[in-house]
Amino acid sequence: MYILDVKQTLNPVYHPEANPEERQNRDLKPQLAILLLVGNDHTTWDERLPQIRFAMNTATCSTTKYSAAYLTFGRELRTLDDLRHDAREVLETDNFIPQMTPYLKRFVSRLVDVAENVQKEQGRRKQYADIHRRPAPDNQPGQLVLIRSHELSKGSKGFTSKLAPKRDGPYAIRKVISATTYEIEEPKTNRIIGKFHASELTPFVGAPVPPTLPRRKRGRPPKVLNHNGGPNHGSEGESVA
Repeated sequence: MYILDVKQTLNPVYHPEANPEERQNRDLKPQLAILLLVGNDHTTWDERLPQIRFAMNTATCSTTKYSAAYLTFGRELRTLDDLRHDAREVLETDNFIPQMTPYLKRFVSRLVDVAENVQKEQGRRKQYADIHRRPAPDNQPGQLVLIRSHELSKGSKGFTSKLAPKRDGPYAIRKVISATTYEIEEPKTNRIIGKFHASELTPFVGAPVPPTLPRRKRGRPPKVLNHNGGPNHGSEGESVA
């Protein structure tokens, strides 16, 4: 990324709507549950992935009107039955050169139809989503906010998430990244906590107090040089001399 001058931008924390992979997981998990429903052995789920992958790649998408395999390879995937019984027809169809030119022309025209279908579907879904959408908050840099807590229960420490505060802070908005994404920092130390979606934030009203459950930035801690010029790996949240 450094050599190609690619600037990496991560999604806001606790906002899976911004990650398309989560949408694929929503399709994958029910199919795994269906295939494993016949028994109690849930350790062989990885053996079912080829079947599920084939089914998902050959299913017709409601938006594009075509399967993912067709849009990727220009043809539908073949089953083992096709290769056993129709091998000659497959070879004659795919290797007959005079038929390839009109086939490619039809495929290109279908790609144009796919782009139009995607644009129409995006407009329809946006219109439906905007019915219940609230206006974007007018948060500004320096404003104090509370962050929604996502704590887990810890029986060994006697900590119960249900009794923990639902929101904690206050923290300060350091930078407005987009209409709904903000970079958050600690007000006193100016230490960056991370990027959060507007749905995770609530304006803070009152006298600032220390957070009950202090936040730390997710990921690896930064490398700090020691007196000898070498890297000194301190734990995240610690000040390294």
